[in-house]
Amino acid sequence: MNAPDFEQRASRVPESRFAPAGYVAAHLLMKAPAPAATIPMMGLHWIDSAAAELHGQKFTSTFIWGSFDGRFIFLEPMITKAHIESAKSVAGNAIVTALKAPEQYQRAGYYPDRYTVRWDAAAKEYQISLDGLKPQK
Repeated sequence: MNAPDFEQRASRVPESRFAPAGYVAAHLLMKAPAPAATIPMMGLHWIDSAAAELHGQKFTSTFIWGSFDGRFIFLEPMITKAHIESAKSVAGNAIVTALKAPEQYQRAGYYPDRYTVRWDAAAKEYQISLDGLKPQK
């Protein structure tokens, strides 16, 4: 169930300087108010406007930023099972994806500059990691 102030808080969108260049909030892509695109208990998804799936290509992976109440609150790689499994057949058994950074971070912390999907043959498992964590002020 939504909090009584959900719509008000979901309407608050972070300033563009806090989003990576080219990222756009889902409500703008949907041509809807921010609360209509905000997922309760999660937030508003932001996606890179250059993402392949927005340009008629098949979805394999994308990197989402999420906001709520005017602040970015999560980072999330979204990856299909087929894309994860394709790590077995690439050089080094790893797919490394560079990430875009915002002009300025809202909150100090460690932020990744890439993420990796890796097949570990010895352990017989896939590993997904946020990498290149660097302190930001």
